[in-house]
Amino acid sequence: MFMGITKILTVFIIIPLIIIVTVGYIYITNIATPTSTTMQKTETAKTSTTTSMIQKTTTTKTPTKTTVTPKTTSKLPITTITVTPENIVGEKTLNIEYEVLEFPFKNLGSMEKEIVINGSVLVYYKFKISAIMEPGKNPTLVHYFKVGFGNGSIIHTAYGQPINLRDPSEVKGKHLSSWIYIPRGNLNLHYNVNITAHRAKVSGTLEIVLVKPVSLNYNVKYFVKNSPEIVLFTIVKDEDSLLYVEKTPSGGSIEVLQPISESSYVITSFSENHWTPTGMVSGLSKTIVPSYVIVFGGRIVNGTAINGGWLERRFTSEDTYIVLLNPSSEFSLRIGSLNNMGSPKATYNIVSHDIILPIASHAEGILFNITVDKAPSQVVLELTPIFSSKKPENIWVGADLVNSSGFVVSTTPLEYISSSSNKVFVKLIAPSKGEYIISLSYATMEPYGVGFHVKFLGLKTVDLGTCEFEKDWGVWKGEVETG
Repeated sequence: MFMGITKILTVFIIIPLIIIVTVGYIYITNIATPTSTTMQKTETAKTSTTTSMIQKTTTTKTPTKTTVTPKTTSKLPITTITVTPENIVGEKTLNIEYEVLEFPFKNLGSMEKEIVINGSVLVYYKFKISAIMEPGKNPTLVHYFKVGFGNGSIIHTAYGQPINLRDPSEVKGKHLSSWIYIPRGNLNLHYNVNITAHRAKVSGTLEIVLVKPVSLNYNVKYFVKNSPEIVLFTIVKDEDSLLYVEKTPSGGSIEVLQPISESSYVITSFSENHWTPTGMVSGLSKTIVPSYVIVFGGRIVNGTAINGGWLERRFTSEDTYIVLLNPSSEFSLRIGSLNNMGSPKATYNIVSHDIILPIASHAEGILFNITVDKAPSQVVLELTPIFSSKKPENIWVGADLVNSSGFVVSTTPLEYISSSSNKVFVKLIAPSKGEYIISLSYATMEPYGVGFHVKFLGLKTVDLGTCEFEKDWGVWKGEVETG
């Protein structure tokens, strides 16, 4: 069975030495034979228009590795796009407004402190244990906070990590709670902290910290002085673009989120539309924040539970909160924007564009469009690493191929790549023709980041019987190789 429809060619054949006399001409039709007789029968996996998940495969085998680089099938002119944040337009010293309420405690088994919050602030607590008295068997300290109204109704409760009072390494230092942001100032919410020692008594100091949010502008380099342990910044994000967060010196961590609605009473790390770096995470240095993320998990489709991955919009063009945890007391910060790289409707088609991506220590959700006009095929990208003055020791690269229904059909694990590699090849399986999105992520474990010159090398026809299918997640296994 041939994979295409053979054209029928009709020609006139004149038979030498035979003269045919008749009223008209007699036409002799001949069907041309195919130019190739080596095509093999391939069973194409079916896809559902609802879930776009692979329904049937023949075998599960490890793909045959090859060093042959397929040539691009695109006849479009190739345009090179350099993706970079705009130049810094100014510098500014930034003073973070915050208040610390201190409550010493001595020889207590349990203590509770409550304050009323009537302003738009981020709140957290910290405490230090200075002495432990009368320890019994397995003495433990637990701590938590809760937020609610004056009538006793609770909006949010968050427990901290229990502390083994017999373990000096757990006891020493300051213990930091999770944060909560109260966006509206007219609620008079009650913030209550409880510290309880089981089978012991403790002395120390509790501090409740209230931090005012700070609004930032793009491409301004801010010099922050005397920062608290947790600080909140706001900026208006464009859904079609990626946020580029650059912090010096490196260290600390980042959380980015958008409120579900302006009427939210509180915003926390557990709120929806929340993002933290995934995979290999180092101290905050140069971070690319996505608008759309890849999520793997379970979902219900037509009443059936299905495991798989999908592309999920995390941020829209709205006010966005950036929370830095343990950033150091003094640091510089700059927020940039990587335009036309954040959403499927706005990004570049990788077939007709070479993309030069900026150097970052952590990058997620870099999106490309691609049209697959022959299938099943292996989509091949070539990534040439770009470094600044110093190379990181390790690089991790991962990618996902998402179909037009928003579901992941092929994925690679986040693969370790030596920084000495000259080329990185990302290979993903497109089981059927159509429009796809490629989501690319990369990271280092050091402040010295990596960028890439990304090229589309082409579509290589594959037999799905030689490709590995991850049945548990309904995806074809891609590859990351070096050259």
